[in-house]
Amino acid sequence: MVKIIFYEDRNFQGRSFECNSDSSDLSSYFNRCNSIRVENGNWILYEQPNYRGHQYFLRKGEYPDFQQWMGFNDSIRSCRLTPQHRGPYRLRVYEKEDFKGQMMEFTEDCPHVYEQFRYNDIHSCQVHDGYWMFYEEPNYRGRQYYLRPGEYRRYSDWGASHPRIGSFRREKFDPNICCPVSPEYVLSDTVRYLKVSVSDSIGRYPKNIGYRRYRYPIPIQVNGTSSIGRYSHGSQGLQERKLLQALGFIGMCKIKN
Repeated sequence: MVKIIFYEDRNFQGRSFECNSDSSDLSSYFNRCNSIRVENGNWILYEQPNYRGHQYFLRKGEYPDFQQWMGFNDSIRSCRLTPQHRGPYRLRVYEKEDFKGQMMEFTEDCPHVYEQFRYNDIHSCQVHDGYWMFYEEPNYRGRQYYLRPGEYRRYSDWGASHPRIGSFRREKFDPNICCPVSPEYVLSDTVRYLKVSVSDSIGRYPKNIGYRRYRYPIPIQVNGTSSIGRYSHGSQGLQERKLLQALGFIGMCKIKN
């Protein structure tokens, strides 16, 4: 199960709060944050409520003080889980706003933007595949910006106050994360909203789970797990969660309201 624990004091001391889902306002749970323990999942933390201010990307591990996550201060006021992406990564960066000027496409991490792009500034970008982190300085240092698939016509669209980007990298799939919940997709009450990528041999769990799209509603037979049976589009939320756990890949399961 995904979980992050916030502590008011350094070295995991003082008042604490456990969180296992997105939260737009953590202000009522703790006054400051000086250490964090990530037990599972990849998380983006924000300095201010409603996912604003400085951003910090944290993987599973222990962070005994805010310098360990490159924090600028002890303020954490909102957080969200990052989705698990299985598949290709593709990013286009542009010299000017509105996707104008020099363009370069990337599918791998870039520790030094200037060495490859020949510009210190990125004014706009298009994220075609995957999830990425921009960093203000080379070698993944400095202020961070989390980018989801979409178009960013100017640097303010990803939360920056200036266009300088020194490095960026992909947020890669982590097989050790147990069923993280994507921030873009909220668990619905029933499986009738489930879009799931499966192979033609649906019953061959889990080796033949692939990327071919099937539109809902569909019944799914999951074999190999005694607690999981056949769940149709009328299944309830608890069964839906079990189904996702059985599939084991939340990145392949997208649920919409």
